[in-house]
Order: sequence, then C-alpha cells, then structure tokens
Amino acid sequence: GGADSLVNFTNLVRNLTELSGSTLRYNMIKIIHYSISLLIFGLTFSCKLPLNEVNYYLGNRIYSNDILYKINFNKDTLSGHVIYLDQYLDEIDYLPLQGLVTKDSVKWITERFNQDYFSNTGILSTTGEIKIQRNLVRTNEKIDSVFLTKITLQDYKQKIQEALAPPELINIKKDTIIDNYLFELTVNNWNPETFYGNTTFIIKNKTTKKVLQTILSDNFWFNENLFFGFNTDYNFDGIKDLTFYNGNNGGYGTMTYDYYIYDINKDQFILNNDLSKIASGMGIEIVPDKKQIISYQKSGCCWHEKTTYAIINNKFCPILILEVDEDDFPYHKLTKIKWDKKGNKKEEIVERIIDFEGEEEENRITTLLSFQLENRNKVVLFKTEEYNVSEYDGYGWGLCFVIIKPNGAIQYFSKKHYTHFVMNKEKSELYFESTLITKDEIHYLINQTKSNNNISNIQLSITTNNKTITYNGNLNTLVGSFEELSNTTLENLLNK
Repeated sequence: GGADSLVNFTNLVRNLTELSGSTLRYNMIKIIHYSISLLIFGLTFSCKLPLNEVNYYLGNRIYSNDILYKINFNKDTLSGHVIYLDQYLDEIDYLPLQGLVTKDSVKWITERFNQDYFSNTGILSTTGEIKIQRNLVRTNEKIDSVFLTKITLQDYKQKIQEALAPPELINIKKDTIIDNYLFELTVNNWNPETFYGNTTFIIKNKTTKKVLQTILSDNFWFNENLFFGFNTDYNFDGIKDLTFYNGNNGGYGTMTYDYYIYDINKDQFILNNDLSKIASGMGIEIVPDKKQIISYQKSGCCWHEKTTYAIINNKFCPILILEVDEDDFPYHKLTKIKWDKKGNKKEEIVERIIDFEGEEEENRITTLLSFQLENRNKVVLFKTEEYNVSEYDGYGWGLCFVIIKPNGAIQYFSKKHYTHFVMNKEKSELYFESTLITKDEIHYLINQTKSNNNISNIQLSITTNNKTITYNGNLNTLVGSFEELSNTTLENLLNK
C-alpha cells in the first residue's frame, strides 16, 4: 500500500550511495515503482472526503444568490447547516443539514426549510468543484444545481458580514422629456437592494423650464432605469396621467402603482387613492371606447370578481360587478350587481351558470346529449369525473342534467350527489326525479322516437303534482344520442 511504499522508498534512497552497476539499475526500477505507488496513493487520498473535520464551502448558483455551507464529514454521515446569501439579511437563518456519506462521495443531503418542507440534494461529483442537484422532496422537481468551492473559515465569516452589512445608499437622477413636459426625477438615499428612496419628481415646461409641480414620495420603487408611466389617460379627459410603480403589493404579488390623475381645474397631477385601490387586486383593464375601467380580483381557484367602473361626477364609480363562485363544480354561482348612470344601486341578480366550453376544453366535463326545446331553453346531459358517487365512496364518472335558459343561466340542474338516472333502452327513455326544488317530487322524462332508424322526435316531460308538461325538442339542434349515452359507463346511470 501507500504507507509501505513510503517506508521502502525512504530506505532505498538512504542506501542509494552504496549501490553501483546492475544493483543500482535494479533498485532504480524499484524506486520508480514505489514513486508511482506514492503518487497514486496521494491522488486517491486527495479525492476522499475530509472526515472528522469542519469544512466551509461557497455554493455558486447560476440564476440565484450564493449559498454558504458548513459541513462536518463523519465516517458515514454528515451534518452542518446552510445559509442563503440573499440580497440583504436582517439576521442569519441557519438551515439544518444532514446526509449520508459513502467511501468516496456523498449519497444525498437533506436540507430542512421548516417543519414540513424539505429540499433534497445529491452530490454528483467530489472532484474539484462539488456539484449538487437540488430537488423538492414532495414533487421531485429539480430546482437548480449548486457548485461548491471550499473556502476558509475567515472567508466564511466575511461572507456573512457582507450579507449583514447594510447597503450603501446613493443618489440617482434622470431627466426625461415627453410631449411638452420636462420631468426631473431625483431619488436620494436610494437603496440598491430594496429599490426605494426619497423621490423628488419635478415637472417643468419643456420650453420655458418653469416649474409646474413637484411631487415628493418615499413610496415609489425604482430600478436603475428610473421608469415611470406617462402614456395612458385613465379618467378619459383627453390628457395622459402619471403612474409610479410601488411594488408587488396586489393579489398574488400583482404589480401595483400610485396613480396621479391630471386635474384640469388645479392644472396639476393629483394622487387618486380610489384608482390606486381599484387597481390593487389582480390588475385593471382600460376600455377607452366605453370610457370604462375593469378591475379583477380572485381568491384561490374558485372565486373571481370582475368590476366595471365609469366616471360619474369625476369619481370612479362601479356600474357592474360580476362575482363568480366555482366552489360547487361544475356549476358556478354568478352574482350580478348593477348601478344606474347616477351611481345608485339598481339591482342584484344571483344565477347559476356552467362554462361548457372552458370545462370541456380542460376535459373536466363531456357533453353526451343536448338539444333545444320549443321554448328556447336548452337540455344538456353531460358526464363529469368529479361526480361523488355517494358522498363517501370517492370519485368516478357521473351523469348530470341541466336546463339552460336563453341568457345562459341555469333554470334547473341535477345535484351530483343525489340524482340517479334510469335508461330504458327498449322504450328509448331516460327517467330521473328530484325533490330538491320543492317538497313535492318532480319527475323528468326524456324520450325519443325513431322512424326508419332515424330519430323523428325527442321530448322532455316534467311532472309535478300529477301535472305533466311536455316540450318538443328541435332535432336540428340535437347533439349526441341515446345510444352513446347508454354505452357510456356512468356511476349513477342504470341501464334496463
């Protein structure tokens, strides 16, 4: 081994002066042999992990900030912590680190973020720079790769001090000419990490250089480009207004702005808190032709709100709110609130709708049979995979039934958990009933007749209180067939 080679090599060199001739040549060959063994031993040792000592590494990431590692390699395990070098740190957050070690490399590392969220990493190579592939444990999604370079304890401490040190505040300035205005923007004590500072925004006449207005704020967010907006007329008076980005403070991190609307009476740009609040949800849409602004809000996956505003008495007033609650899939609860032209609340309508086009595009529902009635209502039978068979037995494909009014609102819909359908193939009838609308049972019957193997008629009959009303269907609007319906496996459909 390498140790024996080292001893033999030393003895040979010590006796070298006493050798001559063939003996010398023979021992020189042995010296070369031992030297090669020593070299191999040294290279092998340099590739092994440094056991029983604390090591410090700087982890370089391609698209993100660097990471500091403090690792103690034991015989078959490792431990330590991780420090993320964000743009600025108020305090050091040490994330625990643990892992398994093989003979020459590390099999895996688990990096703990909090009590129930981890990042799994594995060292792929230990020669030169150590490469780590970081993955989310829950999804096994690859996050990024980190290249570890060994550093000294002094460098490790210096990196921490640099991360904790407050950034150097600087003053930045930019002049911009747009239309007849000269905008002089100065940000004092600008923080290159938070991007906020003390802003002075001076508006001058481009030609005369006369000061028209000065805006002061510490709420504006600027990067090195010092961008602000002056290209949109928000109150539809024919004059462009000013906007200043103030951060991602809207819903789900949406960008938000301070809006300064031009006041023709004061000949100044005035901060409009109403518009700033309106646009603080999921953003706004400008509709110049109708002189309207539309704002969007959402909460989770199933609640959305769209509000239309108009200018009434120089104020942004709502004229229509559309609120959609999608919690009862596939039916959506639509609430409409309308105002008159004077801003007075006019009416509130609550309806149920279903987005066939969107849901079918996402393969969440599939229309099996539909046709229009003589009263212009539409009958639709569709399947959905989120049908709960008995509220307790999990999910499967189930049949649902709706009657849709000409305006798109649902007149009647079958409850997913309770409605069971019976198909009589011989009579070409589909039967089901409901007790959900009134205390009395309501019976529904769809039947079709054929002539020469072609459908000659399709009807919907509704019976309640022993009274039956029958509606004929328009065959020109018929989509699907009873055969397709009966051949589809559905949890709540019984074929006779």
